[in-house]
Amino acid sequence: MDVNAREVDSILCGFGFDVLNTCTTVVCDLLRVIFSGVGEQQVSETGTNPAPWSTDEQKLLEQALRTYPANTPERWEKIAEVLPARSKKDCMKRYKVS
Repeated sequence: MDVNAREVDSILCGFGFDVLNTCTTVVCDLLRVIFSGVGEQQVSETGTNPAPWSTDEQKLLEQALRTYPANTPERWEKIAEVLPARSKKDCMKRYKVS
């Protein structure tokens, strides 16, 4: 079965924010494990990651922007946590460009 992220988001929203937030946390934890490594090391050493953004990273950024609206305290820190190979600065810069 082929399901896109928008359909999953729509389904989860039907169950309420708590379910969506819990699922997002679980997915983020899994993605942290998958994407951890060189990019994460680059961020910790220099504060930024100069590598081009992958399609998956862009999708994660877009989902994080929806999950953490503008009025969320420490919004950019939370968004950067979703993208372990990207810093807060990387995420903010990418948001301004896209």
